Amino acid sequence: VFEKLDITDYIVKVNNRKILEGVAEVANCKDRFKELTIAIDKLDKIGMDGVVKELTASGFEAKSIDTIKESIKTFEFSESGLKEIEEIVRTSPIGLQGIDEMREIISYYDASRPNIKIELDLKLARGLDYYTGCIFEVVPTSISMGSISGGGRYDNLTEIFGLKGVSGVGISFGLDRIY
Repeated sequence: VFEKLDITDYIVKVNNRKILEGVAEVANCKDRFKELTIAIDKLDKIGMDGVVKELTASGFEAKSIDTIKESIKTFEFSESGLKEIEEIVRTSPIGLQGIDEMREIISYYDASRPNIKIELDLKLARGLDYYTGCIFEVVPTSISMGSISGGGRYDNLTEIFGLKGVSGVGISFGLDRIY
């Protein structure tokens, strides 16, 4: 889509909600996952200090916050990047499941298209509860404005419309921002 629109200065950020759940589990705050992802989702707007203040005000323990701060960063979109993340969530079964899912996605990546820049970004949270797997955002690199596209996998969203057992991947485009 971005090639067709002649937009070339962007990066695709990917993460997996299961990896974030693994970080929450390792940080001993899995029961507060929703609060955690809402705070992380504000990182670009309020910075790490703001996220720490928000987590502290919400009653997160200092040790948990330290673990979260050390974990949520950007990694290379490669097997070596995944190995670094795997080391962080090595004691979390759900986190390791997210690693396996990201390995599959990396296996689909066509390295012959170097114009598509991708990074594994554990700071990416997509603060909506219905995402259950891989999440992604497209962010311009030439100007600072937030994402121009985003989405992810959801397994249970269609149940609210009476369609049980239907998984999917959704994507949205910020037309105003793209324009």
